[in-house]
Amino acid sequence: MVDLAFAVIPALTFFGLALMSFIGTIRMPKHPSFRVQTIGLAGFGLALGFIGLVLLEPHVRDRIQDIFWFSLKVAVFMYMYIWYRGTFPRYRFDQLMHLGWKFMIPTGIAVLILTAVLGVTL
Repeated sequence: MVDLAFAVIPALTFFGLALMSFIGTIRMPKHPSFRVQTIGLAGFGLALGFIGLVLLEPHVRDRIQDIFWFSLKVAVFMYMYIWYRGTFPRYRFDQLMHLGWKFMIPTGIAVLILTAVLGVTL
């Protein structure tokens, strides 16, 4: 049951993206200069919905599941990396050296000692 739930998530993701596309098509300004963009967004929504339907087929669903989860993880880490780079300022080299010598090395040694103590006692 859990395997089926995780196997259906890729199709549901594409259905959700198709729904967002159709909502964007409805909300698009009704101006003649936006006609091509509206048609393109609706076509993109149809393509996403079709991909979602294809992903519901059992043979495709079983084969694409690993690729979907890997791509999702890569996308999440790329988003986090870009968000982090854009949010926090860059450190100067002297600040990095200070952070490494005063915080990272003592923390790493403490974790190493804690792991050794727990390994011996357990």
